[in-house]
Amino acid sequence: MTEPKKLDYGYIGLRFRDVSVLALRSDKEDNPDQYPVDLLKLTACFFIRPSNEANNVFCAIYLSERTAEDMKREICEKYHIEPSKIVRLLRIINDDLKVIIDEDIVRELPEGQTMIVDICETTSVVDGDSCLKEIRLKY
Repeated sequence: MTEPKKLDYGYIGLRFRDVSVLALRSDKEDNPDQYPVDLLKLTACFFIRPSNEANNVFCAIYLSERTAEDMKREICEKYHIEPSKIVRLLRIINDDLKVIIDEDIVRELPEGQTMIVDICETTSVVDGDSCLKEIRLKY
């Protein structure tokens, strides 16, 4: 068996990470020498876990842009929630102060930040839809 090729995967954190490229479908298009793979450049990695996770196990989310919208989309994808059902992202500080997460906050988050996620029903009604949620982050 031959050694798999290594490709530069992009900026993650403060260093580059190698990713082994193996034949995924055994098609000739999987040959990275003939068909280069354009891998997404990632700008940030954060670690999240639901508040009800008993084992204190976190999972990673990778943002392609440091925006609140990208963070919302990645959290929704991780927890299988439709992003259009989320009305806002909040940072909860000391269980009583609620701060709306915007681009400035996401831009200033340190790389590798750990966050506890609560996805809660909200009383907001938008366009007649009352089944909306908000994402609450504690860190």
